[in-house]
Amino acid sequence: MAEVKEKKISPGAVIAVGLGLGTLAALAVAALVLRRPPTPPGEGIIWGFVTDGLTGEAVPDVKITLNGLVRYTAWAGQYEIRDIACQQYQIQFSKEGYETVTRDVVATAEMTELNISLPPILPSEPELIYAEPAEAQVASGRTAYINYKVGIPDIATGYSLIFLFPLEGVRCWTPYGCANVDFRAGATAGYYEGSAAWYVKYQVYRFIFANIPPGVYRLLSTCELYRDGTLVKTYWRNVDTGQTITVV
Repeated sequence: MAEVKEKKISPGAVIAVGLGLGTLAALAVAALVLRRPPTPPGEGIIWGFVTDGLTGEAVPDVKITLNGLVRYTAWAGQYEIRDIACQQYQIQFSKEGYETVTRDVVATAEMTELNISLPPILPSEPELIYAEPAEAQVASGRTAYINYKVGIPDIATGYSLIFLFPLEGVRCWTPYGCANVDFRAGATAGYYEGSAAWYVKYQVYRFIFANIPPGVYRLLSTCELYRDGTLVKTYWRNVDTGQTITVV
C-alpha cells in the first residue's frame, strides 16, 4: 500500500493569503464609499441668473457644481440644469475673485428658479502714510507735484485702487485739479512712495478750465476702489492731510 504524504501549509502562507484578501476587501469597500453616485435621470430643471453682489451685473463663466454635474453660466449670467431627478440638492457657485456660494435647492418639473448674487472678494483696507506738496509755493496754471507714501493690499484682477489729492474748494477732475495715483490689477501688497503731477487748474464747466486763483489751500485725500471702471467702494473722501499749498 502506497504511503500518503501529508502536506503541511505554513502559518506564514495562511497569514499572507488572509492579508491579501483583507486588502482587496478594504479596497473594494473604499471604492464603494468614495464613488459618488451619478445624478439620476429625471424631469427636474433648475435655472437662474448669477449677478455681481456689488454692481448687479451679470457674471459669466461661473462654475456650477451639483451632485457631480458641472455647468457654467453664459455671457448674460444665465444657467440651466436639466434632466435631473425631482429631489433636493446642494448646488455650489464658484469663480476666481468671488466668494463661493452654496445653496440647498429642490428640483421640480415646473422649473425651479434660483438666482444668485455672488459677493466679490474685495482688497483689504489701504492706508495713507503722508501726502505733501513738493514745493511750498506753486504757480497758478503751471504743473506741480505731490509727494506721497501709501500702503495698499494685493489688487485683484479687474480692480484698481486710486488715491486722489485735491485742494479744498477746488473741483477735482482728473488730470486737472488734483494729483492722483492709480494702482492697477496685479499690484502687490506693500508700501509705495513717489511723486504725482497735477495742473494748478480747476474745472469750470465740462472741458473748460481756469487757473486756480492765488491763495492758501488745504490738501485733501480721497481713496476709491473701482472694478472694471465702476466705483464699488470709497474708503475715505476729502480727508485733511494736514498739509497746505500756497498758489501764487
